[in-house]
Amino acid sequence: MFDLAAAQSVEEIPDWTEAPLAQLIDHLLVHYHAPLRADLPRLDALAERALDAHGDGTLAPFSAIAAQLGALRAELLSHMQKEEVVLFPAINRLERASLDGSGAKDQPCGSIAYPIRAMVHEHVEAAGHLAELRRLTEGYRVPDGACGTVISLFTGLEELESELLRHIHLENEILFPRAEKLAQSQRRPEETS
Repeated sequence: MFDLAAAQSVEEIPDWTEAPLAQLIDHLLVHYHAPLRADLPRLDALAERALDAHGDGTLAPFSAIAAQLGALRAELLSHMQKEEVVLFPAINRLERASLDGSGAKDQPCGSIAYPIRAMVHEHVEAAGHLAELRRLTEGYRVPDGACGTVISLFTGLEELESELLRHIHLENEILFPRAEKLAQSQRRPEETS
């Protein structure tokens, strides 16, 4: 997984509560979306290899782990696509309109609140998959006698959880509230009554 600490020192990390929204979106795309697209197939392959080698259930319930990871992967890929095609461009348009003083005009998705609510709901679902993976792996505790594949899988799942929770936090707690506040500030008086 992408190692944020190795790539950026603390001094280089912007204050996301103040940085331009476009910069935060670019950060999310580069440091979270792209690595997820690379890591999810690798983790799927590790889960399948672990299932093939240890499918008898003596080490861990690899069938359930592989199924849960597959469901999470499918959900995340769809989710990121929606953010990249609909929500992030809408937020970028809002910010550009605010900067050039033109106000929000003709947002293709209508109110930004609806796609944000949908993304937050999907974040809750993804967190549920992560919680189930944590339960199935007993907190990513590597079983005694585990092979390198299982060690890599459990380590990768724990890193996935950590990065995904950071990713979700940036969106739910910083990007989305700031975008909604910006959208509210750009509404015409007749839209607020």
